[in-house]
Amino acid sequence: MFWRALQPFLDPVTKAKVAFATSEAEVRDAIRPHMGADVLYASLGGDKADATFDGPGHAQFMQAAEGRRAAKVAAAAAILAAEE
Repeated sequence: MFWRALQPFLDPVTKAKVAFATSEAEVRDAIRPHMGADVLYASLGGDKADATFDGPGHAQFMQAAEGRRAAKVAAAAAILAAEE
């Protein structure tokens, strides 16, 4: 539906570059000619190990980043309060 609404506004050269893949095999076949195996994940037919997500590690990282941000905000607020 979206593609039918969008395609009349695209240049024919651009429209010809669009491909839809409905399976992993189609994705691999579409990507491989354009990207080397060294940059593709194994699930896409490449040599790189598939990415994993460390939820607890990410949460810890984000909490530390929030602590640094809060400290910067507090420091800026103290400077502004001192200027008043």
